Amino acid sequence: MFLFQQSEATAAQRRVYLHLVDATDGITAETGEAAGQSQISTNGAGFGNTSATLTAVGNGLYYIELTAGELGTVGVIAIRYKSAATAEAQVLAQVVPWDPYDAVRLGMTALPNAAAEAAGGLYTRGSGAGQINQAANGQIDTNVAVMAAGVVTAAAVANGAIDAATFAAGAIDAAAIAANAIDADALAADVTTELQTGLATSAALALVQTDTDDIQTRLPAALVGGRIDASVGAMAANVLTATAIAADAITAAKIATDAIGSDEFAQAAADKVFGASGATLAELAVAAPPATPTPRQAMMMPYMWLRNKLIVTATTKTAHNDAGTAIFSKALTDDGAGTYTESEAA
Repeated sequence: MFLFQQSEATAAQRRVYLHLVDATDGITAETGEAAGQSQISTNGAGFGNTSATLTAVGNGLYYIELTAGELGTVGVIAIRYKSAATAEAQVLAQVVPWDPYDAVRLGMTALPNAAAEAAGGLYTRGSGAGQINQAANGQIDTNVAVMAAGVVTAAAVANGAIDAATFAAGAIDAAAIAANAIDADALAADVTTELQTGLATSAALALVQTDTDDIQTRLPAALVGGRIDASVGAMAANVLTATAIAADAITAAKIATDAIGSDEFAQAAADKVFGASGATLAELAVAAPPATPTPRQAMMMPYMWLRNKLIVTATTKTAHNDAGTAIFSKALTDDGAGTYTESEAA
């Protein structure tokens, strides 16, 4: 079986060879088939003529040089040839997405395009250049000679090691902590001092520090037990009261000024049903009157009966539009015994 790279670009690498023999004995090589028409089938499809014809090589051997398009689909192709003088000849070929002529990586772009162990190539197992030494299965031997020059060894650590004695010399023990401990009283005293100092540096805040009465007048009544007293005297000045609302209340008189009266409402309602104010009602289209008509349909049906042409025969009553086109009709029957019937409009 031949192997071809998909859409092979090199013409000489797209040739399929056939050996043709005599149709009578099946042995004798046929030499007169140059320019004969061969056929191709791709992945089981029907045979069709190849773009090129046979080229003779000699001694019954011929080739067909396929086009890149004929090799455009990955899969199996079949090439056949048959003439009056030759026996049926068929060969199979495989179209693959890699390059059979690439000796390095078969055209597989994900693999390094270099020889193994060379620069840019794959590593192999071993102890030579470009190889990884594997001392035992499941592990890779490593050489840390280069790393050792800057490695942190035990000896290097020992030179400046922090031992117990070194640490103890500057240790923060319980006694040292206790000597400078921050207790509640000390914290309170310092906080008070710092707060007073900070407040005193600001003219605005100094007023709060020195004038207790001023603080009280600026707070809503008083802060009692961590809450705001219920007194809202300061708020009342700007509160939205019923009296304040009443002053600008929306009264019936104010509403009436721009009120939508019954006439305006009735007109709007009519417009919703029948169209814009003053608009005419369109005639009905050719159709059977519905069982549940719209107001327009209900009004137009009797209007069209009364206004437009009406044709009555012994069997039919037909309504028309203004142009004289029949819109709907009713079948008429008389049983001869006094019963006259008009059927449902259609």
